[in-house]
Amino acid sequence: MSLYVNGAPVDSPVQVNGSKFSASLQLRPGVNKVGADCASGGIFSAPVTFNERLRDVPQADISVSVSGDTVTLDGSKSRPAPDGATVKSYRWGPDPRHPARLTTAAGVTLTHSTGKQLRLRAPSADGEYYVALEVTDSKGRTDRSVTYFEVKGGAPRVVDMAHEHPAWINKAVIYAPIPDLWGGGPKAVTRRLPYLKKLGVDALWLWPPAELRSPGEEYAIDDYYKLDPGWQPASDFKEMVDKAHQLGM
Repeated sequence: MSLYVNGAPVDSPVQVNGSKFSASLQLRPGVNKVGADCASGGIFSAPVTFNERLRDVPQADISVSVSGDTVTLDGSKSRPAPDGATVKSYRWGPDPRHPARLTTAAGVTLTHSTGKQLRLRAPSADGEYYVALEVTDSKGRTDRSVTYFEVKGGAPRVVDMAHEHPAWINKAVIYAPIPDLWGGGPKAVTRRLPYLKKLGVDALWLWPPAELRSPGEEYAIDDYYKLDPGWQPASDFKEMVDKAHQLGM
């Protein structure tokens, strides 16, 4: 059995198990029409299409571990951009959206720190503590990631991101703005953000701002990288998101 991408064979091993098969292959930016054929029977599958739009930036990645009262945050698995430019620098700091006093293992208040790893002394007070990592590659491009750990019963612990959620969600006030009711477009929402914050809104729930597959199918996304007309232009949408973040949403 062989795999084809856009009609051309690819050198990826295929694992066959009875009537099923599996394989791993690397997709490239743009349209990738992946199909398979059975060499013995000449049976070709219908292609499966993947639209890949990879950003030419590195990807910040943080893993967390705990030993005693020391919390280690490791950014060494941060990945380079698709063009292979290496990650050159790592900059750690508190997440301003969740302010808290953090202390390094050396006893210094964390404002910023460099290096692939950051070692913190766990705070004595129970709660969730957030840390941000910004990586920069050899071409000066950056990416940012935020993670958190929890102190419970006076002891730090790693959070299971796949099965747990931040505590603030349990008591958050979430509002779903409908721009058309306010005149249309993201600017209509931006103008009302201070009022929503005054009412106690903590977060916005947006209908998917990506291009829709068909009218009325708000959650059937056709293109995750094309902004829905109702949220355009992109500059206004970004202004709305930035303003919401400034207000702590």
